[in-house]
Amino acid sequence: MTIDRRQWLVSLGASCGALMLCGCQATQPTRVSTGHTPAPDSDEAGLWRLMANAEEDLRFSKFLVRDRELTTYLSKVVCRVGQSVCPDVRVYLTRVPYFNASMAPNGMMLIWTGLLLRVTNEAQLAAIVGHEIGHYLERHSLERWRAAKTALATSNVIGLGLGVAGAGALAQLPGIVAMASLLAYTRDQEREADEIGLELMTRAGYWPAAASEVWASLIEEAEADPDEDQPDIFTSTHPEPAERRDNLRTLARQVANPPTAVREQDYMLQAKRIRSQLLDDQVRLRQPERSLVVLGRLRRIEPDDPELKFFEAEVLRLRGQTSDLRKAENLLVEATDAGAPARAWRSLGVVRRKLDSEALAERAFRRYLELAPDAPDAMLIRSYLER
Repeated sequence: MTIDRRQWLVSLGASCGALMLCGCQATQPTRVSTGHTPAPDSDEAGLWRLMANAEEDLRFSKFLVRDRELTTYLSKVVCRVGQSVCPDVRVYLTRVPYFNASMAPNGMMLIWTGLLLRVTNEAQLAAIVGHEIGHYLERHSLERWRAAKTALATSNVIGLGLGVAGAGALAQLPGIVAMASLLAYTRDQEREADEIGLELMTRAGYWPAAASEVWASLIEEAEADPDEDQPDIFTSTHPEPAERRDNLRTLARQVANPPTAVREQDYMLQAKRIRSQLLDDQVRLRQPERSLVVLGRLRRIEPDDPELKFFEAEVLRLRGQTSDLRKAENLLVEATDAGAPARAWRSLGVVRRKLDSEALAERAFRRYLELAPDAPDAMLIRSYLER
């Protein structure tokens, strides 16, 4: 499935819709309990009705990843972290190539595929879902809605909320971004969710230091290309990444006899189910410096993996500097020798043409056609070879 950048951003509507509801009450929300349902005439009940509509739309969305085994695995991690609230949580994996997760007050959790590419073990994943469960337990979105009611007329905000909940208004990206900004959690709420998340993941047996690792990785990626145009809907409303990294590191050090479970192999095995798709989406973002950081992290775990070598070569090929092409050629030779996908041969042919190695390029293209005779571009490649 081909998805452009605008479509990815438009898919934020389902996540942002989690913040909308009707009516207003001034009471402070109490921590949610297992099996909680709001009073029928409350403002929270209005939110739940809207979220039921948004969740129904999401079930039919082309952005929903429909890998049952992977979704079941993610749900098990969420339940391990969330424990008593597990029966109330439903996990949806959405195909958006940026780092984010969110949780609606009715128990709908969204995980973006870009997150799966940026965590490298189950403990890191547990830190993120624990953070979102922290927001859910403390009912932070309800607090933010009630605070926002003082800034806007009820009718205007309700109209925006209903629009986002309906599929027809998902093209209204400026309105979605404005709503996300209006109803963003406060930085204190984000810090509270971080603390709760660390407590939950530790109680579930995960190594608490993994939480700070997530933010160290995101900082490394951002520093690789600080001028890159990157959606910042997640990090712009949170404390600074360096602050989060340092706070979580400090909190982890304060844990007496910390558990040590990381479960890297378990996580990588599941992520590999759709890793090729995740890497395709990442490469299409045309953010080479960030992509090389992501791939470098994965290759430190699996340095000889032919698929990872192929995708690193693709990033270099598309960046297109002369030194990049030589590096890409070497990586593609290693990848094809180790059984990389057939399209690695096509990329090798393209790189060698750019390097004026026509005979070697032709050999690579012929091997590509042998392995993938029915490829969508097979006719184009044959026409080149027949010249």
